[in-house]
Amino acid sequence: MAGRDCNLAPEALCEALRSLMVARQGLPDWVHHWRDLSLRADQGGLGPLGERLASSPNLDAGRALDAACADRWLPLAIDAQRELRGFRRWEHPDRIARFQALDAAHHETLSVITSNIQQKQLIFSHLDGMRTEDLRLEWFFEDAQD
Repeated sequence: MAGRDCNLAPEALCEALRSLMVARQGLPDWVHHWRDLSLRADQGGLGPLGERLASSPNLDAGRALDAACADRWLPLAIDAQRELRGFRRWEHPDRIARFQALDAAHHETLSVITSNIQQKQLIFSHLDGMRTEDLRLEWFFEDAQD
């Protein structure tokens, strides 16, 4: 309450002061535990989280913990994988564009192949049931030789 206006009624203020007097007996233990936890957090790489929590009482602790863990974990995860270590973000848009061009060419090639297969299947379906001698080209020219 230090530095803040106190709008408590006198009875409420007296009760708050009595509670504070009782609670002060546990204050040294609380401070000892707080220091111990702060030290362990620092040693575990969570010092920035502890600092944020101590300096911002309205901070969302869950989000702060997620951010602190990501700050500590992300560099380790990136260093652990060759692909991520070699990632160059400035090249990424060009690589995406090249992939999209290759993908479009692939789809066009498949379309041409599919179209050719469909045409051949259509021709074979018309030829289905014809005898082999009907398919010889000589019969086209037999009438022309007479």
